[in-house]
Parts: sequence; C-alpha cells; structure tokens
Amino acid sequence: RFLFESTWDFADRLGPDRYFKASGDFTPRGSDHRNIWETNFVPDLGIFDELRANEERGAGSSTIEFILADGTMHAHMSEIPIGRYKKAHRHEAGFHVFCVTGNGYSLLWPTLDSPRERVDWSHGVVFCPPEQWYHQHFNVSTEPARYLATFLGSNRYPLTLERRATYENRPELRRGGGQIEYVDEDPAIYQLFAAEIEKEGLRLDMDGIPVPIR
Repeated sequence: RFLFESTWDFADRLGPDRYFKASGDFTPRGSDHRNIWETNFVPDLGIFDELRANEERGAGSSTIEFILADGTMHAHMSEIPIGRYKKAHRHEAGFHVFCVTGNGYSLLWPTLDSPRERVDWSHGVVFCPPEQWYHQHFNVSTEPARYLATFLGSNRYPLTLERRATYENRPELRRGGGQIEYVDEDPAIYQLFAAEIEKEGLRLDMDGIPVPIR
C-alpha cells in the first residue's frame, strides 16, 4: 500500500510537462558529468537523435546519458557505427545491457589472460556483465547498432563512492577499473571481428574503416 496506494505527489521530480511528451533538456559534458539528456519519457530509442560523439569509447561511437524523472537510475545509450566496435572496459556488476538496433556480439572475460565468453545479440537481447569483467561490444550488422545500459546510481545521484569516482573521471579511485585501448588489445580480437564482418559483406581497409566488398 505504501508503494501503490500513496496519495503523495512527488512534484519536485516531475519536471516540466513537456518531459512527458518526448521533450527534454540537453546538458553538455562538464568536469563532473557526461553529455546528459534530462526527460521523463523517450518514446523510441531507435530514432532518438540527441546522441553525441564519444570517440574515447570507440571509433565513431556516440553516446548520451539520461536523467530520468530526477531519479537514481543511471541509463545511457550508445551507438556503434557499421563495421566498428567499442573498446573493452570493466566496472562493477549490475549494468543491464538492452540491445535496441542492429546485431553483433560481445566478448566478456574476468582477467586479461582468461578465455573470452561470447554473447551474440540482436534487438531484445539483454545481458549483464559480471563484477569487474572486461566486456567489449562489436557491431557486425549492415546498420548502426544501439544498446541501452541501466544501473542503480545516476550521474546526479551516484549513491556509491565507486560510482562517484567513475563520473568524476578519477581512475585512481576506481576499483581495478580501466579501459583497454585498441593498440593494447589482443590482436585476436581484431582478427575475429574482421572475419565476422566479412560474413556480412564488409571488409576493413588499411585504416580500419569498413567498406563494402562489392
């Protein structure tokens, strides 16, 4: 009854009425946050057009973080261009990855020298990388691939010191955190990806840019 029969109206969390009508407010990246879209309602993630370039997470990658109803739930959406892939990284457990458009696969592994587990994904697939496992997302479709990731601890209300350190870009405080740059990754990762996109009629040129075989 406390949850569903309460008459209290949390008016300070509602925001303007347009937040319920697919509108929102954009806040550009600052010293203590990423690019943010604040709203209460996103009607179609597949065509949402407020993503911003985020090359540091992957070649051609774009991302937006959401503040939803001034709440504590983190959510961000990323788009991977055709024939590209994100850089591997790791963090605490609890991030649920919802695949929105395109298809591809993700590799997950606990330590640098561990065997990698593969998750193939397309629209509707959801998976959750385990605690501090490296994971890396690859788009092998002939369209951009998008995914939505949700987690407890928003940019505005991170809840934990670990989340706050991540948002403040203070890697020395992240427990075992880190990102593997392309130049440092196992060459087998790139070789597997090149073979997978070739099955879709794409290949990589000398600069790593996907171009049609035909």
